[in-house]
Amino acid sequence: MKHTSFGNDFSLATSLKFFYKWRKILLLVLIISFVASLIASLLVTPRYKSSVVLFPTSSNRISKAILVDRYSLDFMDYGIERDCEYAIQILSSQSMMNDVCQRFNLMEHYGVDPNAKDKNFQLEEIYRSYVSVRRTEFLGVEVSVLDVDPQYAADIANFIAANYDTLCTRIHKARATNACQVMEEVCQRLETEISSLEDSLGGLYNYSDYTNRMYQELAKQTSNGNTAAAARIRAEIASHKTQKGSYASIDNLLESKRKELATLQTQLAERQTDLENSISYKFWLDQAKPADKKAYPKRIIIVLLGTLASVVMCILVLLIMDRWKTWTMSEKNE
Repeated sequence: MKHTSFGNDFSLATSLKFFYKWRKILLLVLIISFVASLIASLLVTPRYKSSVVLFPTSSNRISKAILVDRYSLDFMDYGIERDCEYAIQILSSQSMMNDVCQRFNLMEHYGVDPNAKDKNFQLEEIYRSYVSVRRTEFLGVEVSVLDVDPQYAADIANFIAANYDTLCTRIHKARATNACQVMEEVCQRLETEISSLEDSLGGLYNYSDYTNRMYQELAKQTSNGNTAAAARIRAEIASHKTQKGSYASIDNLLESKRKELATLQTQLAERQTDLENSISYKFWLDQAKPADKKAYPKRIIIVLLGTLASVVMCILVLLIMDRWKTWTMSEKNE
């Protein structure tokens, strides 16, 4: 049996013969793919890109950043990597998307059918493809928006940056409100307990002060030789010793409750300050401006890639056809 070798001859001469043989088809595919890619690139709607850059702050609580001297962080410091990651999560959140879509009526702007069953899914897919949030090299956050209207893109980007403070304040104040309610209830309970202890202490007297006076009187009577008075004073001191423990325990407990209340009231005042006031959660570095040049599509890239892909695909098909023809001919000769 005769074995014919084929498919392994890729010399320069063979390659040139192959391209010369199929030159007309390759040239035709090149021209058609170029024209088709050019038309396709012209049909793509151009979009403009606007971006804002911001840096998250290291401290967002006004009570800690401004009012407390012993706080270790400066409210003018830039945030660390953790703060940057938190900012990216908030800027990319569903809540942020809902605020943006409602503010700019993006469902109508993006042409989503409001009666469609999957309208929210369609809106989110389009929004995520046109709005991106990424971390910069120096722990900043860049928000980029693509849109057919350059002014719209700039407005959306600026709104997202501005709404970052609003969304953070909304989240923190909801938590601060709950904390204040709990702390107010604890303060009221402590005030009631303190009032009850003060009432209990009102029926007693300070044993230490009393006994000091009694011992002074006892020493005086003893030095005067008044044994009867001295004996009466000793009996008086002995009869009141049982009250020493009650007074001391209540007085210590009352002092502890007062300190606890003072600490809690200070913390409550800080939480109320955070609840009633707010500072910016970011340093806004660059505001978005309407772009004067489209960012998408890159027509040259589309044409080059489209033409190249078509020609490569054509070459592969022709190679397969050529090898198949050679193989079938060798089979017949055998």
